[in-house]
Amino acid sequence: MKYEVQWDYVSGTAGPYCEGDIISDSDVDVAWLQRDSPGVLVAVAKTRRQTPRRNRMAKPAENRQEPITKADFKAVKD
Repeated sequence: MKYEVQWDYVSGTAGPYCEGDIISDSDVDVAWLQRDSPGVLVAVAKTRRQTPRRNRMAKPAENRQEPITKADFKAVKD
């Protein structure tokens, strides 16, 4: 069976694992990990995501193509 790691985890006997890693039960003692950090592993069949992950990359600002005029800039009153 395969498991998805729910948060970053490292110990002296297991890891390091990053959030979202998929590990197999033959690679690690699942029962020991669950006792050490309850909920760190969830069976993959239960965690299939229907929506894609959010894109958290910073994007450049959009620049105006034309200069700002007094008609556009109405925040300051005369």
